[in-house]
Amino acid sequence: VSGCSLVRPERTAKQSENQGQQNQVTQASPAEPPKELSSSDAGRVCRATAEQMASHGKELEAIEQYERARKFDPHQKGVARRLAVLYDRQGNNEKAAAEYAVALKESPRDADLWNDFGYFHYTRSRPEQAEDALR
Repeated sequence: VSGCSLVRPERTAKQSENQGQQNQVTQASPAEPPKELSSSDAGRVCRATAEQMASHGKELEAIEQYERARKFDPHQKGVARRLAVLYDRQGNNEKAAAEYAVALKESPRDADLWNDFGYFHYTRSRPEQAEDALR
């Protein structure tokens, strides 16, 4: 088992009604990924769950899932970038800076990433570092 949950949207009352009286489901439970997932597949499941969590404003849960994704598949690209932004939003400067460093090694020519890194420095009153990153 990967330790990651697949996220399924909750059913609305109307959707439950439309399915007839046979299934009185009020809330969907998270699905468990199959036990035979490879490490890379489990990492993808965790990442997909993290993306869903982040898109619904559940940043701490998203961070947890991205960290799990990395444990399962350390070579998965893009995880460091997403963690950097999430840690930044949480005010965890040390972890955000470390994740930005990993992300920039992974994608040194990504202008959007450099912009995020520059903004990270700007919001911490580091104008020289922000200017360097933005250039």
